[in-house]
Amino acid sequence: MATKIFDNFLDDKYLDELNDYNIWQLVAKQEMKWVDIHSEPTNVFERIIKKEYHKISPLYNTFKGYEYWRVTLNSFNNPTLSLHQDLDEILEEKEGIKKPASLSTVLYGYPHHVKGGNLQIQENEIQEYEPKYNRLICFDSNLHHQVLPVTLGVRVALSVNFWTEKPIGYLNNNFRVKKRGVTPSNQF
Repeated sequence: MATKIFDNFLDDKYLDELNDYNIWQLVAKQEMKWVDIHSEPTNVFERIIKKEYHKISPLYNTFKGYEYWRVTLNSFNNPTLSLHQDLDEILEEKEGIKKPASLSTVLYGYPHHVKGGNLQIQENEIQEYEPKYNRLICFDSNLHHQVLPVTLGVRVALSVNFWTEKPIGYLNNNFRVKKRGVTPSNQF
């Protein structure tokens, strides 16, 4: 799958809700969360995923579910996210099997003011994407990617990975023990 960019992804109704700092703080306080694809939404993020994300992939209804979490990077103590793939890390750790998610997405739904923090994806050539407000980026989870250093301000993103099978880190409950990549910062 080629990387797809959707600028102006959400309408004003959703953006008005996402402009509320407290909404993003709720996601920052939770662990990475698993949601079955046909579950009823419990918050604005799940409502957006259920109502809007089906438009980005014809495979949406083949997914078993998704995991989501907030990633906040800033210029003063947490400026980057190192090169990685979106895998079932617990499966890799326990059995040495690298199983990627089916689809990775990053949504810039908070009106952050940031310099740097571009998403870099290693496709055939290295591609770089600016963290533009109301932009959704979708890409193959198997691709290596990273976030370049934030040089000014705070970069806020919602990461959502779709899976055809529930990762083993969620088998006992819907919250993941081990966080992916970085520990989210509580600073905005």
